[in-house]
Amino acid sequence: SEIDLIWQQISRRELITQNYIQKQQQLELVDCFFDVQNWDSYHLENDPPKLKQLFAQGSIFEGAFNASEKLVGVSVVSNQLIADYPQAKLLHYFYVDADQQGQGIGAKLMQAAKESAKQLGAHQLYISATPSRRTVDFYMK
Repeated sequence: SEIDLIWQQISRRELITQNYIQKQQQLELVDCFFDVQNWDSYHLENDPPKLKQLFAQGSIFEGAFNASEKLVGVSVVSNQLIADYPQAKLLHYFYVDADQQGQGIGAKLMQAAKESAKQLGAHQLYISATPSRRTVDFYMK
């Protein structure tokens, strides 16, 4: 299926040297070192069936493609109810190819994700993400 293109075409590569931690209601940067090269076995095993299930349940998938029609980014907004946040929909999946970051693809996908949440009847987008500086800074814009 086209969903499988996510792991075939999007590079997960990322060098993480700082993470945010929460201290007394504030975010604080701490140094770390994670050299992520590829999709790990957990994601490769668990994500495809979960995303296919979400698709069947009416979640909204948005893809970004380059001029060669290669998938370079993906956004998935879940149609499932979040019990603690009934006015929100979950941004279940959000990735931009490592070699394509910094070109505005993520910003366009985020705008599409916000529109997807509205289409699904939500007023907010619930985001749960890795605490890396790059990721948190992106979502805080």
